[in-house]
Amino acid sequence: MKTTIIAIALMLSSASYSQCTDVTLTLTDSYGDTWNGGSLTIDGVDYDGIGLWVPGNGTESVTYDLCFDLSGCIDVIYTAGSYSYENSWSIALASDGTELTSGADNSNTFGYGCIGTPAPANDNCTDAILLECGDSETGTTFNATASGFGGSSTNSGEDVWYSFIGTGTEATVSLCGSSFDTYLRVYDACAGNQVAANDDNFTACGTSSSQLTMPTTAGAEYKISVGGYGIAQGDFAISLTCAEPCTNTYSIDVQEACDSFTWVDGNTYTASTDQVEWTTTNAAGCDSIILLDLTINNSTTSIDVVTACGEYTWIDGITYTASNDTTTYTTTNAAGCDSIVTLDLTINDNVYTQESVTDCFEVVFGDSTYTEDTQFVLELAMTNGCTEFLTVYIDVQDCAGIEEEEITIGQGPFKVYNTMGQLIPTDNLPKNVMLIKVYANGVSEKFVVVK
Repeated sequence: MKTTIIAIALMLSSASYSQCTDVTLTLTDSYGDTWNGGSLTIDGVDYDGIGLWVPGNGTESVTYDLCFDLSGCIDVIYTAGSYSYENSWSIALASDGTELTSGADNSNTFGYGCIGTPAPANDNCTDAILLECGDSETGTTFNATASGFGGSSTNSGEDVWYSFIGTGTEATVSLCGSSFDTYLRVYDACAGNQVAANDDNFTACGTSSSQLTMPTTAGAEYKISVGGYGIAQGDFAISLTCAEPCTNTYSIDVQEACDSFTWVDGNTYTASTDQVEWTTTNAAGCDSIILLDLTINNSTTSIDVVTACGEYTWIDGITYTASNDTTTYTTTNAAGCDSIVTLDLTINDNVYTQESVTDCFEVVFGDSTYTEDTQFVLELAMTNGCTEFLTVYIDVQDCAGIEEEEITIGQGPFKVYNTMGQLIPTDNLPKNVMLIKVYANGVSEKFVVVK
């Protein structure tokens, strides 16, 4: 069983009606089988047609001649019985049949209001009251009529209208603090499309009052319907607040990277650019437009060709004793990026040799003349980068008194001369080691001879 309580304000002036005005209450059942337990209570008196209904097929009505004090408000309580969708009722002036109010449970459009009092000035969408951002107004839905569009079974009752112009930012429409269970709807035009709605916003209001926040288009007009949940009516307070118009912010993101750079837009850049933008949202909820100013520097590679003898200590601090062309070392170039150096190393070996030089009285070697036996080491640069370490042995002989003598070596004869160029007989050669000059087959050579 459903009970609906409506407070009807009967606020007719005494100039229009007396304190008791004759009215006719009509109860109607579309099926003709009574209200099946339903009733309408007005000012504490029940009216259900019991005993007055004439059962039959088709619509049946029961009428009551009543007298109401139309100078104030009275309570109307509708209690639904079975098949309440068949029920409807109306109250009209007995004098001329002017309908003061009516209701029909089958549509949930009750239309109850202040009997005899004019509807609010903004009862119709075309008469909507314009609100500006920051405005607050009070109003009532008593004696308002239903718009008859855009609603549902829970928000299709009496409503009044307001409008506002969008600023391009979010707008908040609030009915917090109203005296009844409100329902708020916003349309893009009268009988247009519903763009926002709210029944209860307990978070914002703490009660069953309504509040909604919606985006708007700058310059667009919006229509606000203020009504109640179901048939609820009452006084309300309405306010409109708008977010501040957006002030977009602009900034430049200066970046410098080696070889490549991945930015906030998810793209990887391999070349310098100052033409890329990225739009996000700033703290004020507006656009934050960022321009990328990117400089891409590049890594470098090089080969360090080295030829060394025996071993070589490279820039990596390692000493290498064998040829190598695979080792790399990474440092930083002038641009701050990697400089990758590859070692191309050839290891050669030093040479160690010796030479003996013998002559009479003095030995000339290079630019020096030696009169005594000695030895020394010369370091001679080789074409492969290494060094020949030559040990020189100097042997100075005393060749005085050597005479000519013809001797035979191998297959041919030879003659021995002293340093004065005199022929020395071989029989007279001293019995010790000596330096002799030998002429054999037209060629002269110096030899050390031991006799």
